[in-house]
Amino acid sequence: MHLFQSGAIWQLIPHLFRYDYTLDEGGVEHNEETNKQSLHNKLARSGCEALACLAGFREGTPDNDGVQKSLKAMLTPYICRLMQQSEDNDRVLKVLNSNTEDPYLIWDNGIRNELLEFVEYHRTSTSNTSELFGGEFKLSAHEKELIIGDIFIRVFNEQPNFNIQER
Repeated sequence: MHLFQSGAIWQLIPHLFRYDYTLDEGGVEHNEETNKQSLHNKLARSGCEALACLAGFREGTPDNDGVQKSLKAMLTPYICRLMQQSEDNDRVLKVLNSNTEDPYLIWDNGIRNELLEFVEYHRTSTSNTSELFGGEFKLSAHEKELIIGDIFIRVFNEQPNFNIQER
């Protein structure tokens, strides 16, 4: 809880968006010592794991409602479910750094930029500028969407054959 209240979330989130999934999928050998992107990917994986642990998404870590609320607001409930259901941080990071529009997630470059501007403002502020540590954040691209049970209804209507999983 102290890490969260100290603003660790503001330091960790930017690393998630420096991940490049094409580096590993390209099949070229690399390491953190000789490849800057490889180092960014390692930091992104570590940041994702740290956030999952802070939220209580990993076995043996206590649930933290404050962190979960912050992550759901900033990264969406769908991303949080991915973090919770799987320890495959690469999958989470690939989704975060891809453009997606399906009933679970509307996510693109504009949304990432809006989030990063919000995070950067709080990260560089000299005082506590967010009592809820991002829990109040609302993505402008989602404001006009009808969302029921974490499903974007407009997108679901456009993709009626999309497989919605039971929770």
